[in-house]
Order: sequence, then structure tokens, then C-alpha cells
Amino acid sequence: MQYSSRSLLNSYNYPTWQEKLKKYHHKFFNSSSANLESFEPQIQDKVVYAWLNDHHIWGVDIAVLLKQGKLNQVLQLLSRTWTSLGYGTENNQVTPLLSQVYQRVLAEELAVIKTR
Repeated sequence: MQYSSRSLLNSYNYPTWQEKLKKYHHKFFNSSSANLESFEPQIQDKVVYAWLNDHHIWGVDIAVLLKQGKLNQVLQLLSRTWTSLGYGTENNQVTPLLSQVYQRVLAEELAVIKTR
């Protein structure tokens, strides 16, 4: 599954990225192969995926909320970190379309899974 976190992480500064990479790299690298300087898209995807699945950080299980159809609640939660999602300091023209975009991408991803 492609998470396309690159655009989300572009809003991060380097120290923040290093903090997340150090915290979550163990979930997909063994300690001897970890490159803690990497900013490759595949690594970004894995780190952001692990971070978003860390219910201790967010106080909720984001995947469960999404399965329950609570996308707006998730977007509001994440907008504290990624202000460009709207619902806060940077409401923008795309904010009202996020639900539609999410539903389209989800349908595309599920279709790919079904064809495997």
C-alpha cells in the first residue's frame, strides 16, 4: 500500500523527522541496517505509518476511527500536526474535499488488494 506521506513530511523540519525516525525505525529495520539519515519516500511512508498507528501518541486508534467512518474526527486530530489539513489554523480550499479524496483513494487501494 502506498501512503504518499512525502507531502505530509515536507512540512516537517529536519529535527522533527530525525526524532520520528529514531523512535519508529525499529519497527521495520533491524538495528544494524538502520540508516537514520535517510529521507527516502519508502522510509517516510513506513515511519509515518508506524507513527499514525501509535495510539499512545494520538490517544486513539486512528485505524479504528477510520473503519468506523469517522474521517472528519481523524482529520481534526491530525490537523494539529499537519495544519494544512484544515480544521484549524490553515483552513484551505481543499479541506471540504478531503473526505471525497479519501474515499476515492481508499476505493482504489481496496480494488488493488482485491485483484491480488
